[in-house]
Amino acid sequence: MIELSHVDYDYPGGVPALRDISLSLDKGHCYAVQGPNGCGKSTLFRIILGLAFPDAGTYRFGGEEITARSLRSEAFARDFHRRIGFVFQDPEAQLFCSTVEDELLFGPAQTDLPRDEALARTEDYLSLFGLREIRKRAPFTLSGGEKKRVALASALILEPEVLILDEPLAGLDEDSQELMADCIRRARSQDRLILCASHDRAFTGRTADMVIRMGKNHRLIGMEPVGGDQLSEDGKELR
Repeated sequence: MIELSHVDYDYPGGVPALRDISLSLDKGHCYAVQGPNGCGKSTLFRIILGLAFPDAGTYRFGGEEITARSLRSEAFARDFHRRIGFVFQDPEAQLFCSTVEDELLFGPAQTDLPRDEALARTEDYLSLFGLREIRKRAPFTLSGGEKKRVALASALILEPEVLILDEPLAGLDEDSQELMADCIRRARSQDRLILCASHDRAFTGRTADMVIRMGKNHRLIGMEPVGGDQLSEDGKELR
């Protein structure tokens, strides 16, 4: 579903962000991306989302190369962005409607989905994520955990093939973390790929089946099953 081949990326001034990243990611898996701050996790997500483009190497999504040129096609870009859902580390960056139910309805309303089906999906996701009691509240009045659940429900309501989560537990108390982890587990499907950046290894163990490790040198250390041998920053197994 997602294939990166020898991807490099620099910030302005030649500041390195990614070096020689090659990954193949498939549906049916939940991948946790781990590594120290500044290793390139957020840059990797920006490239996968089509918000930045490799300086070298290629990125393919569903077999199609994603470039600035390919995304200039309105039809291609609309289809690409419909197939990827994203939840920011700070959910306030993506919540802007007047009520919770309007947030969930906004995405389907922008598509060619029939109105009746859009309303039915909204009801389903309000129930699935425990949001019925706060459906009429303004998102800015919600707790951090409630905001993250609204953002996640708003991403999933379009039934994306890929879901990307940037530090979904950041700023949450223990109870909210468990609720969020449960929502992510329920989002798993054989028809969906989930990619999640998290420093929390307990959360990773509860939700992911594969771990992608990145190092301070902006390179990929390796990828292994959750619970398998862990790798140090030089790629050697930790005993």
